[in-house]
Parts: sequence; C-alpha cells; structure tokens
Amino acid sequence: MRINSRVDERRDPYKSTVAAAKYLKYLYRMFGRWDLVLAAYNCGEGCVQRKLRNSNNDFWDIKYRLPRQTREYVPKFFAMVLIAKNPKKYSIKIHRTNIYYVKTEKFHRTKSLKSLSRELGVDYGLLRKYNAHFKKGVAYAGYNLNIPYRNKKISVKKVNYKLKYHYVKKGETLYRIAKRYGVTVEEIVKLNKIRDNLIKPGMVLKIPVKEVSLR
Repeated sequence: MRINSRVDERRDPYKSTVAAAKYLKYLYRMFGRWDLVLAAYNCGEGCVQRKLRNSNNDFWDIKYRLPRQTREYVPKFFAMVLIAKNPKKYSIKIHRTNIYYVKTEKFHRTKSLKSLSRELGVDYGLLRKYNAHFKKGVAYAGYNLNIPYRNKKISVKKVNYKLKYHYVKKGETLYRIAKRYGVTVEEIVKLNKIRDNLIKPGMVLKIPVKEVSLR
C-alpha cells in the first residue's frame, strides 16, 4: 500500500481489509493456530517465533513472554467474537446503521471530494469517510475511489490481467512482494512455478496485476 504526502492507503477501508486478510492467511500458514496468529498480527511474527519453545506451544503457554499489549489484545479479540455471535446473551443491544454498497474504481483525474460529492449526489461526510486515505480531501488520479450507494448492489463487470516484473532483492519475502503489488503469494508461486515458496536475490518474478471494472 502506498503512503505519501497525499495518500495513506492504510486508511482505505477496502485495501486495508484485503491486506489484513492476506496477512492473517499468511500467518495461519506459519503458525496453524488462530491464537498465535492474532498474537503475531499484533506484535509481529518474529516476536512470537522467538517466544515459542516448541511446536506445541499455544498463546497461553507464552502469554507472559509477550508484550503487555499483545497479552491483552488476544483475549479481547476472542471476547469480541463471542459477544458478536450472541449479543443478547451478554445483554448487549446492537444498533444497526444504514447499509451501503460500495463501488470501487481507479480514479483517472484529480478532483476535490466536495466537488465529487455534488457531482455524484453522495453526502460529503460519507464520501470522506469511505475515502479516508486521501489526506487532503482530494481524490488523486491513479488511486482507488470508493463511492457508497444505498440499496444498490455492485457487480463485477470485467477483470483484466496484466503482468509486471519484480527483481528480487536481498531480504525480500514472497509475502512482502505480494503485499506490495496487492496479489496473493499463491498467484505469484503458480505463475512463476516456484517450489517450496523459495526465492533468491536476483530472480525476476512475474506479477499478475488485476484491473477490475465495476458497474
């Protein structure tokens, strides 16, 4: 995800969710347990790996060797899941808000979100909320624009693929490369016929980049 003076794509609700899901999938392949996955998501896979004494360890075995924030994060996450599954059991009332469908497309011009809200007939505050990655309230060409619609389902019209090439540098991993281009590790492995997920500095990888048109 790109971060510069204009844009911070970590704030893009769509891109950040996809990136988080891919990272969680990568961590699950590494640890095979969701408690350790959540711990690694919070403090990093290296942190968790250093605290594991054997392959049978779980989060509770290494809890007090982890940072305090992580010790609290994992139980809170599981508590949240339990509550979300059955809020009535815990006397919690859920207040539903308006549901919006979102059309996401790459923007090809630069324009203020205020002008776009008038042009698209979308509330400015709502448009700003779904496009928090634009730091200055301006949608820039070449970046995703998320347009919320009420009661309108959005379907994929067409998916095109184009190839990019990546020169592998020392210290790079398949996960980091995949994250950089917004693709999965599996897509890179399959396209480049990589065995055992092993890459070496100097390799040139083909990267399948998707271009999606929506309606």
